[in-house]
Amino acid sequence: MLKKVRRIHGDCRGGYGSPRVHQALRHEGVRIGRKRVERLLREASLVGRVAKLYRRVPGVERFYQRHKNLRLNMPAPTGVNQQWVADLTYIKVNRQWQYLAVVLDVYSRPKHCTDNAHMESFLHSMKAEVIHGVSFKDEQELRAVLRGYTNQFYNQKRLHSGISYVAPAEYERMAA
Repeated sequence: MLKKVRRIHGDCRGGYGSPRVHQALRHEGVRIGRKRVERLLREASLVGRVAKLYRRVPGVERFYQRHKNLRLNMPAPTGVNQQWVADLTYIKVNRQWQYLAVVLDVYSRPKHCTDNAHMESFLHSMKAEVIHGVSFKDEQELRAVLRGYTNQFYNQKRLHSGISYVAPAEYERMAA
């Protein structure tokens, strides 16, 4: 059992804690309790990567008070490509800042969000799982890491708790 736990933890680059490792095992047909998964992870000294990345920024409430929330009264999307959210973030590469623009389809994200929570959640997961603590030598290396994370892991394999612990690609296939 420990081999399976180690494999799942390694496949997600150490990003899964016990709840997601437990769900991944269940997806593989393994019957095991979450507390046992916790114990196995603890005994193997495996810890999910979580980083406190954001600090409170003074005065940000004033900005949001002046601008209306356009998503507040929008109904939840009923299919793919109906609502999109976007945001910018920055990542340090070789002592210079690189800017990353991200666009997400809201359909395969947890429901009932009326602000940019989908995007903030994605950016936090991405930074905690692949960016935090890593030094990139150039833009090409950063692009390769981000492409691999989004195309091969986040959309295809990563279990999302807000959509019943399935990957977004699987969620969209089930809905089609």
